[in-house]
Amino acid sequence: MIAFFILSLPMTMFQLGAFGSAQRLITFVICAVALFLLYQTRAVLNLSGGAVFWVAYAAWIFLSVIWTARIGSQLTVALGMVLLIGALVLMAMLPVTESDLRIIRFSWMLLAVFAAVLFLVFGEQAEFGNRTHLVLPSGGSDPNEFSAYFLMPLAYFVEAALEKSGPIRIAALAATLGAFYIVLMTGSRAGAIASFVVICAVALRFAGQGFGKFLLVTILGFIGIFAAGRLLLPLVPEEVRERLSIDALLEDSGSARDEIWRTGIELMEQSDWRLLLGYGPNGAPFDSRIMHNHFVQALVDGGLIGLALFLLVIISALIVSFRNKAVFAATLGVAVMFLTLTAYSNFRPAWAVLFMALLVARRAKSRDDAKHPAGELWRNHHAKRAV
Repeated sequence: MIAFFILSLPMTMFQLGAFGSAQRLITFVICAVALFLLYQTRAVLNLSGGAVFWVAYAAWIFLSVIWTARIGSQLTVALGMVLLIGALVLMAMLPVTESDLRIIRFSWMLLAVFAAVLFLVFGEQAEFGNRTHLVLPSGGSDPNEFSAYFLMPLAYFVEAALEKSGPIRIAALAATLGAFYIVLMTGSRAGAIASFVVICAVALRFAGQGFGKFLLVTILGFIGIFAAGRLLLPLVPEEVRERLSIDALLEDSGSARDEIWRTGIELMEQSDWRLLLGYGPNGAPFDSRIMHNHFVQALVDGGLIGLALFLLVIISALIVSFRNKAVFAATLGVAVMFLTLTAYSNFRPAWAVLFMALLVARRAKSRDDAKHPAGELWRNHHAKRAV
């Protein structure tokens, strides 16, 4: 079911009228199925691994609709987050085996292939200048959202390139370069920076395991840099390369994002009780209600309480995923993307990456339960009695 959810993420681009995207419908079905499975197995509702912060953040977003100025559209945003987070947390409560994790890992890689095909077939750059949007008859995806599809696969590709050998290593290196090329072609600065962070995070963790591995990272790093400079960059249109340059970033201040952030922070500094409670989802009292930074967005929409809960979601995800190089690297990449993007339920790929941290925590708990079955039997016994 989890693998199916991951593979269905691009269905966000396919709209079903008033209901929203096809992926929202799939999320609703998955949520219902997960609830049924948990009920059938009488599983204990467990909110470990930071899941309690996910639930609290979704609940606060929903509650904040009460004091928003535009209940209609804000309620839609809140319900979208409640549905998405509800489905992810419920799936994370289901038992996870090592075989399941391998299937999930493969599903992310397959998702990257599918997303790359969509991009090459439906990507339209000329119409939008120096960014490539994915335009479909029934919807589409902006460059920032689309580049997030590749963060988790990139981490797995780099990990395979470092840990495997022979043809698998060569294929993993090629996949890494291919995924990074697609991200560059989108023209997404956030995506390019996050992808670079993911690659470096996996490589540095691997390099710290001994001199031999440090030497391997150095050699493969030079090969990757050489291949990117000689093979990838010449294929990227000049206007896209200019947009991704540091000079362009400094010149336009990240598409004027710094001004938007200052406006949001100044609004909260001048607020009274809303400094604590916020204005509700996308409820800021000015034209640009999108902060293009989910940390600032969480502050404006949910006040200090909303910001604290969102920070706890990110921090807990980083902590529980630390022992898993690939998941930790991708989680770090998503956190970087959140610095320049507002990420409610429409930004599903990023939340799916954070969800992997919940799975890592769930798998660790499953191993602990296997080592200490008496404790698990005791919890299940009392759960059945409660039912």
